[in-house]
Amino acid sequence: MEPIVDMNKITVAFSSPFPIEFGQLQERLSEHGYSQPTDKAQRFRFLESGQAIPISVLSKDSFELAYDEQRGFLSIESEEFSDELGAELENVIESVNDLPNLAAELNWYELHLVCRVLGSKHPLDNIVAPSKAHSLFKKISGLDPRYFSRSYCSFSGDLPSKPLNQVVDWIHITMGVFVPNPKYYQMRFICRRGDLAKVIEFYKALPNMIREFSASDVWE
Repeated sequence: MEPIVDMNKITVAFSSPFPIEFGQLQERLSEHGYSQPTDKAQRFRFLESGQAIPISVLSKDSFELAYDEQRGFLSIESEEFSDELGAELENVIESVNDLPNLAAELNWYELHLVCRVLGSKHPLDNIVAPSKAHSLFKKISGLDPRYFSRSYCSFSGDLPSKPLNQVVDWIHITMGVFVPNPKYYQMRFICRRGDLAKVIEFYKALPNMIREFSASDVWE
C-alpha cells in the first residue's frame, strides 16, 4: 500500500523577515501560472506558543505556495509525492532572484514530510527488550511497556548549542504509532540543508526508504 501523505512541503528560509512584499511576489508568479485562490487567499499557522501567523497563499495546478512574511519562509506544498516539488521551488526562486539583495538572503532549505503507512504487522505488536527503564515502567504502571515511537537525528559539525530548528545540515526522522488509527505507522521526515539539491536528493529517496521501513520491523 502506498503511503498516505499528510504533509509534503519544501521551504526556503530567508535570513530576515519580510524579504519580499507579497504583492510583488504575486505579480512575478502570475507570469508562471500562479493565482490567488478565492477560498483561502490567506490562512493561519499556529506556533507551539499558540501564536497565529498569517500565511498568504497562491496556487498552480497541484502545487500551493505558502508565504510567511513575518518569519521569511516561502514553501511549495503538494498533497502527494511529486518529483517536481523541488524543481517548482527552484522556479519560484529564479523568478524573484533578480530583486535587490534577495539572493544574498537565502538561508536554508527544508523538506518536511509526514505520512502514514501500514506495516508488516500492527505497530503496537512489539515487546520491549528488558532494561532498567523497562523495569521502572512496569513497576510504576503494572503493565508491560511497548514501543510507541522511535526517533533519529543527524547533523554536521559540533554538538548544537542553538535551537535545533535553526541548525543547518540537520536531518530528523521519527516513526511511531498514528494516534487516531493505531494500525498505521506515522512517519515524519525533516531534512534541512544549505543546498537545495541535497534536499531534493533526500526527498527523491523517501519512497524507497518508506517502503523498506514498512516492510521491516520498525522496532528492531
